[in-house]
Amino acid sequence: MRRSKRLSAIAASTVISAGALLGMGAAPASATPQFCNGNYLCANVAAQSHSTLWIHMWSSKYSFKGHFELQTPEGPPPLNSTPDQEYYGNGSGPTFAVHIVYGKYCATAWGVQGTGYNKLGYICFIAGA
Repeated sequence: MRRSKRLSAIAASTVISAGALLGMGAAPASATPQFCNGNYLCANVAAQSHSTLWIHMWSSKYSFKGHFELQTPEGPPPLNSTPDQEYYGNGSGPTFAVHIVYGKYCATAWGVQGTGYNKLGYICFIAGA
């Protein structure tokens, strides 16, 4: 009998700890693992609140001139896009604050090529409430 009482106490403390880990407070959740595609695009959910996701995208290795684009489950419009500029392969890139919706988010890195664009990287991942 002693053993089962001890196990009940351990199980109860585990449930309490699990509730704390689920983010019951108002503080934003910590970042998710990063998702990368090639040398020009990485993305992750940098933070999450009850109503907003902050999705960060960056160039992982090489620099490029162009822009980043984020598609959300709500779809365009509005299109979440940055202006064309130089992004450096040291992790530079934008963070988009978007309304939290469960579903597929897709990130694209577009490089300027002549008068058009070349798709340098493309990632899709599931995120949201």
